[in-house]
Amino acid sequence: MWEIEDIPPSNKLYVRVHKNNINPKTAEPRPAAFKNTPEKGPDLSSDWEKHSTPQSSRDLIGKQFKYGTEAFKNPNDFFIVSFTCEKLSCINPPQSVQHTPQYNNPEIVGEPNNRAHASIIGDKSDEEIRLKFIDIYNWEIKPNI
Repeated sequence: MWEIEDIPPSNKLYVRVHKNNINPKTAEPRPAAFKNTPEKGPDLSSDWEKHSTPQSSRDLIGKQFKYGTEAFKNPNDFFIVSFTCEKLSCINPPQSVQHTPQYNNPEIVGEPNNRAHASIIGDKSDEEIRLKFIDIYNWEIKPNI
């Protein structure tokens, strides 16, 4: 089990964006990419740069099951954006961040352990809120469109 740590405002969080949530004309994420996961949940999953890299964040998705199946997700279907915690806190309504490492012993197949896991907490139900995420993201692993 890992200790929960404070995430400094200057640190980056990596968020996975599925290829279906990328506009093929602009190669930019669609607002739907930044819904809470699950949609009715309180947060958006991310990986903290202290314990992750963009590539390791992408690779980890290949150890997760597709929703409702026992088939693994394809990491090549996902791209990585980053946000600084400071910029997330400036969105209205504010988004907070919390280090939420995921650990099971033994590790559960389809639910990999993840020391870097962090939650971006706050309302994202309205598309206008999610559009604000598009103003502050940076590509880490960009699609070739």
